[in-house]
Amino acid sequence: MSILICKNTSEEGPGTIKDFLEANNTPYTIIEMFKNEEIPDINKFKTLIILGSHISVNDDKKHSFIKQEMDLIEKFMSEDKPILGICLGAQMIAKVLGEKVYKGNECEQGWHSIELTADGIRDPLMLKLSVHPRAGDFWRKYKVFQWHEETFDLPTKALNLAKSGLYPNQAFKYRKKAYGLQFHIEMTKEMIYDWMKTAPYDPEKARIDTEKLFEIYQARANNFYRAFFSL
Repeated sequence: MSILICKNTSEEGPGTIKDFLEANNTPYTIIEMFKNEEIPDINKFKTLIILGSHISVNDDKKHSFIKQEMDLIEKFMSEDKPILGICLGAQMIAKVLGEKVYKGNECEQGWHSIELTADGIRDPLMLKLSVHPRAGDFWRKYKVFQWHEETFDLPTKALNLAKSGLYPNQAFKYRKKAYGLQFHIEMTKEMIYDWMKTAPYDPEKARIDTEKLFEIYQARANNFYRAFFSL
């Protein structure tokens, strides 16, 4: 069965997720929801991935596709199929589970540290993300790529897996197969540099950070994907 990927803006594609799926000969379908593309028969799909966007999940009156995606989340949850929500996708999962999504105290943009919680340390997928791909040692705290100004309350019965200094809910798991990541695990180096063109962020620092961190970050992401797509 195939992977269904919901894309919510032209600037935020599946990046290294797509690269991983193609390298492992895994079939996938990308729907450009913001273009109101038709959703295919979801019974053909094993896994749902919902990507990010500059829009808010609270803009559902303005963007009808938000409601469509939340309906997809409910459907996949009801069938106990794996779901990965990134940034806006994580916020959609939280809202489907009855929680509020709202603006945080300040933006998180660029490379920032997250720290695993006690539940994060026990989670097998977060462990895959947190073990250094070369050294093989476990890192409770490490840098990820962030690009958001909104956050959400942790859904009831969900496990908080990671936090940052600014935002307490950086990653969560609901039941066994639904994961929400506030940070962007899917970034390619090209995507990072493209996004940084419009950011109030020191371009030289962005370049230094990216060149230093990206290779290991991509390897961490691939280890996470390998575990997630095996659910």
